[in-house]
Amino acid sequence: MKTRYWVLFALFAACIAVFPPPVQAQEEGFPFGFANFGLEIYGGFSKINPKEFNSISRYEESYLKFFYIDKYEYLYGKDATATRTGDSRIGSLDRVLPFGVRLTYKISPTLTLSVGIQRVKGDRSTAAGMVVAAPDGSGAEYRLPSFRLSASGWIPEIRATFGWNLPAALRIELFIGGGPMFTECRSGFERHDIIVDTQSRRYETTTTMDMTGRSIGVCGELGGRLRIRPVKFLSLFAEGGFAFRQASGLKGFGTLKSEIRSPDAEPIVYSEKWDDKLWGMVRYGAYRDWGRLSGSMASNYYVVSDWGGPSKFYLDISGFQLKAGIALGL
Repeated sequence: MKTRYWVLFALFAACIAVFPPPVQAQEEGFPFGFANFGLEIYGGFSKINPKEFNSISRYEESYLKFFYIDKYEYLYGKDATATRTGDSRIGSLDRVLPFGVRLTYKISPTLTLSVGIQRVKGDRSTAAGMVVAAPDGSGAEYRLPSFRLSASGWIPEIRATFGWNLPAALRIELFIGGGPMFTECRSGFERHDIIVDTQSRRYETTTTMDMTGRSIGVCGELGGRLRIRPVKFLSLFAEGGFAFRQASGLKGFGTLKSEIRSPDAEPIVYSEKWDDKLWGMVRYGAYRDWGRLSGSMASNYYVVSDWGGPSKFYLDISGFQLKAGIALGL
């Protein structure tokens, strides 16, 4: 387990040790009442770095460099020119947007419990390309009109919030909570590889691929927030903290289609589809005169051989986050 997750667990244990459990927090003079219920609605931003999932975009960037830049530099040296079009890099997923609603109940002046539903969703789309020209009139073109990575989850959550009133209608609070995360990820692209020979004959391969995965993971959140109450039944709050969100064992469907077009020949079309297949970190390799392309990437497209299958894949969309919202009730 990574160090940051041990820290999250340690802080959780500290809160349990320092603050009394809810059954002891029902202070005298603070009996059960419907007036103690409230409602919170919020949204925010969370910075993430899912390295294993983003290996898909890193592979595509390496593919472009290996089969276009490295190849033509090997064949023609500095006489070949490469011009990038579209986005400067193939994008990685680097953020998710959390939003949701909570039903709260004030156990005591210092402790509030809540249950709710949270949605986190992140999506990154790219359109890129490159044109390579050689001095003998040949060349190549790479087109990536669509490339997408997305991750999302539904999180039924419970939360404990400890708070203290400050002057000027302010309140400072610490919170800890979490729940299961019903997770989904998706990767898809359309790629065109075009080769033009010295007689201006054009050879084009079009590849489209789409993969999805679903699983049940876990989410835990820890942080603090500041609340201000401008009127009696309405509060505004801003909060920050860390959210641990991780899932493994993702399974899903996938499709692959490839079409090869050559001069004076009928197109060659290949298609494949698979269902309920486990995601993993899949090894890849390509060897040419100009070098080697190798590594591993997240995928559920692979064949298990005598040398084994892919290694385990984790969809980790943990990260620091900021949220803001409104709270209705006392």
